[in-house]
Amino acid sequence: MREIRIHGRGGQGAVTAGIILAQALFNSGKYVQTFPIFGVERRGAPVAAYVRMGDSEILQRYNVYKPDDVIVLDSALLDVVDVYDGWAPLNGFMLINDREREQNRGEHFVDAKEIAWKHGLGSKQSPVVNTIMVGAFLNLIGVNSKYGLDAVEMHVPAKVEANKEAFMDGYKSLGHQGGLI
Repeated sequence: MREIRIHGRGGQGAVTAGIILAQALFNSGKYVQTFPIFGVERRGAPVAAYVRMGDSEILQRYNVYKPDDVIVLDSALLDVVDVYDGWAPLNGFMLINDREREQNRGEHFVDAKEIAWKHGLGSKQSPVVNTIMVGAFLNLIGVNSKYGLDAVEMHVPAKVEANKEAFMDGYKSLGHQGGLI
């Protein structure tokens, strides 16, 4: 079983990212589980979503404390939340929405803000990057983009075509990685 933690801010689509990712993994034949963790946060406050995937039924029902993979929708969270907590770079990936910078082992960067702006997703101050980051992550772990596109179509409530195009830009942004599954 792989465990994935998604960090974002309220309004960025972290919860929807978890749903889209879980749906794409389910479409690819995996067992999945997804759930968010947040309180009474307002727009812009840190939130997290969790996804588990495996080859058999998933019975665990608790937060993800030692994620194999971490997706960070807003690099400003690196100064606010310990996104590295529990993550072991030997086991998986850290995918961060940021311009390319010095990489540590297991880290990958996608300038998802630029892609979101290109496709008119969100605003200049608050771009919506969830589909882009899910696309890049699915590439990293070797899941066919078709499963993600189908999930975007099922779970994105607005600007579906723009989100599908942005998803594919995210998917292609890291080149072909093809990885774990």
